[in-house]
Amino acid sequence: MDEISKREREAAAILDAKNNKKRVFRKRILVVFTVLLFCFISFCGILFLSYNSAINYKTNDSKKVNFNISKGESLDVVAQKLADKKIIISKNSFIFYARINNKRNILAGSYQLSSSMTIPEVLDILNKGQVVDNFNITFLPGGTVKMAKNALLKAGYSKNEIDDAFSKDYSGEFPTLFSGKPKNTDLEGFLYGQTHNFKKGTKVENILRRYFADFEAKIKELNLENKFKQKGLSLYEGITLSSIVQKETLSDFEDQQKVAGVFYNRIKAGMTLGSDVTYQYIADKTGAERTPNLDSPYNLRKYKGLTPTPIATPGLSALKATASPAEHNYLFFLSGDDDKTYYGRTDIEHQDNIKKYCAKKCLIL
Repeated sequence: MDEISKREREAAAILDAKNNKKRVFRKRILVVFTVLLFCFISFCGILFLSYNSAINYKTNDSKKVNFNISKGESLDVVAQKLADKKIIISKNSFIFYARINNKRNILAGSYQLSSSMTIPEVLDILNKGQVVDNFNITFLPGGTVKMAKNALLKAGYSKNEIDDAFSKDYSGEFPTLFSGKPKNTDLEGFLYGQTHNFKKGTKVENILRRYFADFEAKIKELNLENKFKQKGLSLYEGITLSSIVQKETLSDFEDQQKVAGVFYNRIKAGMTLGSDVTYQYIADKTGAERTPNLDSPYNLRKYKGLTPTPIATPGLSALKATASPAEHNYLFFLSGDDDKTYYGRTDIEHQDNIKKYCAKKCLIL
């Protein structure tokens, strides 16, 4: 009996030990599960707080910016554009909110939005559409006709409307501005760099007239016609040379004066202007290969004088600089890899500047 009792006690002890192990294991599982659940709940809480903060975020800046949505643009694309313009701070929160609130029916069109709007407010507008009474058009100094047309296309005008307006003759309305401009040339060089606000429905030709009026007013205010005449140039030639100065430089006025001085010195010496931006312009415009050997009157490495037309709209500083260039005896210049301009009196000095300062840029055709 004692032997049996002993065996029973041992069996009971073994069973208790096994039960204890199971209890310890269950406790560990419970602890791990609790920790994971806590982490999951905390993570979800952080996500929710972050999401809630993002959809309700707004700044104190109530300035409206133009925002265009083209037909067929996806929710993803619209969200990215809004984030790029800093109207919203979270692309993903915008998309998630739109999906769970059935706000995905975004309408194509032109809008005026601001960062002082929350994501729900932005989506309400984009889902209902917005009547925009005014819009901005920006033409840039150094800009081209092609760039101006693209700005108008983005504002919602059709290609036919734009082409019709650009094909009109405005010389009778702005005789000073267009004096000397050949009849068969386009409006390159005359779309004064400025931003203007227009009412919805404004015709393209009236938009152009606003920029022509600005340009003509500046010409008269600065007495540019007489100043160019003193340099042996007509107003049209002065605008053309100013456009080349604009494209050859950044926005530094003193640099523009010195570059203009180089061009005047080369004209006086009977040299070609040697400009690269002129053949690059016509190559890009016509789809030809960019090469300094391009046979075109716009290639001022090959042909003396000025280009047949301006190659861009000159900014105010380029116009002033070309009308009152710096006096010096430089005949060469280059824009170095550091974006500084280096000048030379002789070709030997110029070649030396190329070796020292233009290892990369001077390889660009």
